Order: sequence, then structure tokens, then C-alpha cells
Amino acid sequence: MWTTEHSTMTEVAPTAVWAALRDLHHGIPLGEQSDRFELHGPFAVGTEVSVTPQGQETLRSVITELEEGSRCADTTRRSAS
Repeated sequence: MWTTEHSTMTEVAPTAVWAALRDLHHGIPLGEQSDRFELHGPFAVGTEVSVTPQGQETLRSVITELEEGSRCADTTRRSAS
């Protein structure tokens, strides 16, 4: 099993980052190259999310951590083929 984590620093206000994250998870693209997100319930821990990266197959994730304004994490498991 592998894991990955990403973080970055920005001068953008945290409220703007969280507004964009919330929009993205509600299916509102951030731009022409945005991945497509579809929530299967509320934007909350335990909710499944379908993510379709540009030109790739859809992945299913589950939101595992969500602290408004601070942290958002999910788990994606590779399906057995």
C-alpha cells in the first residue's frame, strides 16, 4: 500500500481556499483543467466522493477528516481487478 500527502503555502486567505474546496466538492469546476468531483452525500466525514481526473477513469474516495478551515483528507482504495 502507498500513501501520499500534499501541502503548500499561499498568501490567499483561508476562507477563499475553503470556499474553492467546497465548490470543487460540490461539482463546481475551478477552471477548464479541473478534475470533476461528485459528492454522494453532505460535505462531511464518511461521505463518498467520485473524482474523475482529466482524461482518466473515475476514482471513489471517502472523506476521512474534515475540519473546516484547517484540514481535509480522504482515502481512495484501488479496486481489485
